Amino acid sequence: LRACNFQGTIPHSLGNLTLLNTLNLRACNFQGTIPHSLGNLTLLNTLSLGANNLTGEIPSSLAALTDLVYLVLDGNHLTGRIPPWISTLEELNTLTLGLNNFAGPVGFNTFLQLKQLQYLGLQNIELAFPAKTYQSSVYPQFGELILRGCGLTRFPDFLRNQNSLGFLILDDNKIHGAIPKWLWNISRETLTVLWIDNNFLTGFGEHPKILPWTNLDSLALNGNDLKGSFPLPSLLLGEYFLADNELNGQIPSLICNSTLKSIDLSLNRFSGEIPQCLGSLSRSLQYLALGINDLNGSIPEGFPEDCELQIINLRNNRLAGRIPRSLANCSSLELLDLGGNQINDVFPSWFVDLPELQALGLGSNNLHGGLPAKLDTVFRKLRIIDLSANAFSGYLSK
Repeated sequence: LRACNFQGTIPHSLGNLTLLNTLNLRACNFQGTIPHSLGNLTLLNTLSLGANNLTGEIPSSLAALTDLVYLVLDGNHLTGRIPPWISTLEELNTLTLGLNNFAGPVGFNTFLQLKQLQYLGLQNIELAFPAKTYQSSVYPQFGELILRGCGLTRFPDFLRNQNSLGFLILDDNKIHGAIPKWLWNISRETLTVLWIDNNFLTGFGEHPKILPWTNLDSLALNGNDLKGSFPLPSLLLGEYFLADNELNGQIPSLICNSTLKSIDLSLNRFSGEIPQCLGSLSRSLQYLALGINDLNGSIPEGFPEDCELQIINLRNNRLAGRIPRSLANCSSLELLDLGGNQINDVFPSWFVDLPELQALGLGSNNLHGGLPAKLDTVFRKLRIIDLSANAFSGYLSK
């Protein structure tokens, strides 16, 4: 019955369906409390009540559901404490409790006792971790672990022994200091998503030259205080987010030895020229953000005919020269922001070859000459345009 637009509360009479093994009421718009009668469904292996508007505490009667493999309660308004009997549901493979209003802190040992647990979602639940490090044999081997906004101040020690992680989400916490050396060694063959953004990390520690995870697709480290050199992307990395840190020096040209789809290095202190090879990288690259740095030189040339770029943000640097004509090959471009630089050129009439362009930022440059008389006929999809603080001449139609 998932995603049905019901109203009211979950019927207590569901507790009479004692032969039921799956009850999925996710995103059904239910309100009120979880019925105690659901504890009668002792054959259940799946109970999914997430993404409703449920209130109150988790009823103690659910402790009788010892065959549960999937328990999904995230995205409600549940209150009280997470009951310690959760640790007695020894068959649990998937447990999601995040995005509720549970009282904390919650001892993480409760979850480490569930040896079959592979998927654990605890978003916005304050957690407390044991000071003692146990042997790896006592830990479940997680596949997906979501600890977003859990008040962490350090990387939990139990992660040292995780060899099967696919998703590790630690963003929006309070983790301080450098990334520990052991973190670069966990789940090297299985990790595909690693998000540690919006913390207080200060450095990369003893990091490898190239990211060590062979199947990593998305790495988010933005919104920290990272300094020093950053690891180069691995060959299969798709997304690399390092914005809003304290990174400086030149952007290494070896970054082009990848198949990146998105890279964000904005809001840092990078200097020097943009690697010219980024033009050819646009065969895979869709999102390029280098804004608010101290980059100089010219915009890379050589954007190929099969350019895939959709978003380019080079705003607020010291880029000079002309706007490269090869950008016309990026026919999927939706946003182009070159504002706040020192570009010296006329208005590029070939922008008409960018049929998907919706936002164009050229303000605060050294652009000059005339403008197309009717911009609205040239750019059919354009919604935002900034031409201010230049030396353009002529008139624009209303």
